[in-house]
Amino acid sequence: SMLRYDGGSLLGTVFVFYGGVMPRLVRPIGLYIVFVSVLYIECEALQFSISTDGLKFIGAATTFMLVFRLNQCYSRLTEGNKILVNAIRSLRCIIALVCSQLSFNERSKALSEEERQAATATK
Repeated sequence: SMLRYDGGSLLGTVFVFYGGVMPRLVRPIGLYIVFVSVLYIECEALQFSISTDGLKFIGAATTFMLVFRLNQCYSRLTEGNKILVNAIRSLRCIIALVCSQLSFNERSKALSEEERQAATATK
């Protein structure tokens, strides 16, 4: 489908709904917010607190996972760029062949019968 967004608005570009990834993210984000809210309420009710070492571990693990995820995204981007370059290169070759064939057909109309037979014999 076609991407639709409001080019005049930064938020319209970032939070594009139709044609973007937002429809796929709304449900997981909603479920995560509910989970974190329930977890927070339970921790407050039980007077549970996380030590600073635990927070450092969670931060390090999150950073580690983020780095690997970004690496995976970048490798997908480079693979997509390679595929696009190959597709465009193939298309240019096809266009060059079609144009040269059209040019040959135009020239062959202007040739005499003898020249036309010689040209088709060399094909």
